[in-house]
Amino acid sequence: MEAVIRRADVLFSDLGIRPDGAGGLDIRAPFGFDELFTGVLRLNSDNPKPDRFHEKCASYRERWPWLTIAEPMMGRTRWTVLF
Repeated sequence: MEAVIRRADVLFSDLGIRPDGAGGLDIRAPFGFDELFTGVLRLNSDNPKPDRFHEKCASYRERWPWLTIAEPMMGRTRWTVLF
């Protein structure tokens, strides 16, 4: 499950939940929960597809307009929030 999740276009959507076989849930978030809880959409640098990323962000923001999109700063490893 984790290998599939790591291919997500947007890190915000890198969450997997499945039954654990013992009545509980197996929850995986390989990049953590911080951006999920704060509503930051960030391109997955392990699977960079900028066009697909922007399509997904537009779709997410139609439903949840409070989300923010973080874009890489040109020539740097830091990110900046655009909107």
